[in-house]
Amino acid sequence: MLATWANSRDEWVRYIVRTVLSTGRPLTLDNAEHAYQLFRQEKLVDERELQVEPPLEIEASSDTAERPLAIVRISDVTGVNALAPLGR
Repeated sequence: MLATWANSRDEWVRYIVRTVLSTGRPLTLDNAEHAYQLFRQEKLVDERELQVEPPLEIEASSDTAERPLAIVRISDVTGVNALAPLGR
């Protein structure tokens, strides 16, 4: 879902999403600087020197498809957000 969203955005956004998804970590300062330079070049503020950031490849299968979230049971809840215990 995130890759689909990123593919409809600017190159610098795709770069950030690709970096975070591939590393599983927050951007480093170098990553952020690269994204900023890509932004400036994409918007024609600076001369284009960086390669075009391609769309993210989306691999989806029925095994990894997201299922809708459904709460099927809540039990043993006390003192959370003023929820009354069950049975009252």
